Amino acid sequence: GYNVVVGGGMGMTPSAKKTFPALAKPLAFVTPDQAIAVGEAVVKVQRDNGNRSDRKLARLKYLIANWGMEKFAAEVEKYYGRKLTPARPVEITGVDDHIGWHDQGDGKLFLGINIENGRIKDEGSLRIKTGLRAILSKYRMPTRLTALQAVILCDIEPSEKPHIERLMREHGMAGADELTLLRRYSAACPAWPTCGLAVTESERALPGLLDEMEVELSKHGLKDERITVHMTGCPNGCARPYTPDIGFVGRAAGEKYTIYLGGNAQGTRLAFLFKDHIPKPEIIPALSPVFAKFKAERRPGESFGDFCHRAGKVALGADLSER
Repeated sequence: GYNVVVGGGMGMTPSAKKTFPALAKPLAFVTPDQAIAVGEAVVKVQRDNGNRSDRKLARLKYLIANWGMEKFAAEVEKYYGRKLTPARPVEITGVDDHIGWHDQGDGKLFLGINIENGRIKDEGSLRIKTGLRAILSKYRMPTRLTALQAVILCDIEPSEKPHIERLMREHGMAGADELTLLRRYSAACPAWPTCGLAVTESERALPGLLDEMEVELSKHGLKDERITVHMTGCPNGCARPYTPDIGFVGRAAGEKYTIYLGGNAQGTRLAFLFKDHIPKPEIIPALSPVFAKFKAERRPGESFGDFCHRAGKVALGADLSER
């Protein structure tokens, strides 16, 4: 069976204080034969009770925020026609980017390939598009996409591994041990010039920003730290910038961003607004004191996001006047 969670959503409008990103909340546990009926009941509750007068508030998360989960669940039960089974407890203890070679559990292997910001292309010596075509044309293996924009090649025979690795080298495709954790756990939306909603760069801006961040982290002895970084070109949040350790959200023309801190790799906690309207060249200088504080004051095993969440806005020098 499955846990049903409801009310999540990343989109917000900075000028509309009544809008906000939200994490989904557990509603119920369902068996496969119940899933469609419960889903239909949820949709009907939103259809009949959601805000139809203000498009900015026409989302399920705002109905749940106004009602609370107890009232919402009771209303879903009316449409469903029976009591809901409480969601089962699930502890999320970690997250894996699936990059590199892994045992598939059936004698075969799967291979996770990092695709920077999800863009399959040939550029200079890095020829991911041609490389993937060469591998898939020969082996015809099934593929999967990950939430961190990577590609997974499945059902690989161990005997095929050396040849696939050779094809990757020939096309400049990096293996797991050639990538920093910062790059492996980063993501960006397309933004300019693809998206009409974008107000800043994202996909084309993040790689250079990560270059600068890696230099700064090395200065503080943190180059091997796993820090999740997501960037979007507008507040709609398509690359989930409100949940990682560090989030960058396009705020205004002139390459100005909002910086969020204090989420986590699992995506189970919302970050807080750290700095607003920060020009791109000032982003790393704004983060440098936080990196220094993290290095000096972190607890054993504490991640960067957990540290920021524990330290709080005041200690980190956040803009308290901003939401």
